[in-house]
Amino acid sequence: MDSRTVLAFALIILIILAMGPYLRWLQGDPVMQPTVEERQLYGERGSPVPVSPPVPSFEAPPRSIGELAGSAKKKEVQPPVEARPARKPERHVTVETDLYSAKFTTHGARIVSWKLKAYLDHDGYPQELIKPGNSGLGLSTSDLSPESVDFVADIESLVLYGSEQAGLTFRATVDGALIEKRFRFQGDRYRMDVTVATPGFPRGSKVGLGWSGGLVDTEGSAKESSGFYSMSYDQI
Repeated sequence: MDSRTVLAFALIILIILAMGPYLRWLQGDPVMQPTVEERQLYGERGSPVPVSPPVPSFEAPPRSIGELAGSAKKKEVQPPVEARPARKPERHVTVETDLYSAKFTTHGARIVSWKLKAYLDHDGYPQELIKPGNSGLGLSTSDLSPESVDFVADIESLVLYGSEQAGLTFRATVDGALIEKRFRFQGDRYRMDVTVATPGFPRGSKVGLGWSGGLVDTEGSAKESSGFYSMSYDQI
C-alpha cells in the first residue's frame, strides 16, 4: 500500500471523527445545564449547600353552600344575656304573743310558720298550722309571684303581752315602684291586721294576696274542713 492510500484513509477517519461536533455546531445545540441534584449538591458556586425537602401542599375539598352558611351562622356574635340581679339573703322575723308564735320571711314578706301555744300536736308541741314549704299572705301581681320579691323588714323580732300592740313593716322596690306590707298584732288576740300599699304601681294594676298550700289538717278530716274559711278586707 502506497503512502497516498494511507493518507486517504487517515483523512477519512479524521473527517468521520470531526463530523459529529461540526453538525452539532451547525444546529446550535443548547449548552448542557446542571441537573437539579447537581444544583442542590454544589450550589451556584460549586460548594455543597443545604436544601430543604419540598413541602407537599394540600388543598381543602370544596365545601357546599349549606356548609358555608352554617359556618357563617356559627361565627355570628350572640347578644349578651342580661344577667338577673342576685337575690338578697333570706332573713326571718319572729313575732311572739301570748297565743301564738309566728315567723315571716323577707322573700315575699310571707308567713312561713304559725304555732298555736294553747293547742298541742300529737307529740305535745305547739300546733303548727303551716306545712313545711307552704306559706301565707304572699303578694302577687300579673308579673310577680308571691315569693319573687326581696323585702326589707323594719325589725328583727317582736314580743307582745296582754293588750300590747305593735306593727311589722316590709318594704321593697320593683322597677322603681314601692311595695309596702304592714302587719299589726296584739298580745292577747289571734286577729292580725294586714295593709298593702303600692303607690308607684300604675292605676288599675291587679295586686293580690294568696295562700300557698293551705293549712295543716289538725282534725283528721281534711276533705270536710277544706270548705270552711272566712276572710274580710277593705280596699282603699
